[in-house]
Amino acid sequence: MAEWLRMSGGSAPDPGSAQAAFVLEGRLLLDRLRPIRANNTWAAPPSAGLTLVVPLDRSRDSSPKLRGELHTAIQLLMRDWKKGPEIVGDWQDAHYAWDYEPKHIAFTVAGHGPDSRSQALTWLRIQLERPIVRDEWTALGLTLAAAWRHADRGPNFINEIRGLFPIALLTHPTRTVPAGFFDPW
Repeated sequence: MAEWLRMSGGSAPDPGSAQAAFVLEGRLLLDRLRPIRANNTWAAPPSAGLTLVVPLDRSRDSSPKLRGELHTAIQLLMRDWKKGPEIVGDWQDAHYAWDYEPKHIAFTVAGHGPDSRSQALTWLRIQLERPIVRDEWTALGLTLAAAWRHADRGPNFINEIRGLFPIALLTHPTRTVPAGFFDPW
C-alpha cells in the first residue's frame, strides 16, 4: 500500500489530522482498485493544501522520478479556502501540484471531515473508471502522433497530444485503442 501516493518532499501531514487520514484513505482506495496505468501517484505536502496526484501513465515503463510522461492527471486538493475548509478536484498537469485554479472546478465539497473525504474519493474513483482512449496516427509501422482523450467527451475531458502535432490536427487517426487507468498495456 505504501507505493501509492508517496509524499513528494516536505513534511508529511500530522498523524491524526484530516490530511493524514485523506492520504491513508486515498492509499486504501488505490490499493483496492489497483489501476495498472497509475504507477506514479504522489502527494504534495500540506503547505498551501494537501494535494493527491494520480497521473495517467503513458507506458508500462513510466518512472516515478519523472512523475509519469504525460501531463494528464487527476488531482484532489484539501485546502482552507476563502469560504472555509474544502476539497476540490480536477484534471491538472501531473508535473505540478494543483498547477492553476480552473474557471470551473470539476469537483468541490465543503469540509475536511470523513463524509467530505469519502465524497472526494468517490469522485476520484469515478474519474479513474471513465473510459480513456488513445488515438494513433501511424505510417510505415511508426507512430507519428498519439492523443489521449475521454471516450465520452463529457465535461472535464482530457485531450493530450504527443508527437507531430500538425498530423493529429489535419488527418484522422489510423487506430484508436483503450488507454484508461484499468486498460491492459
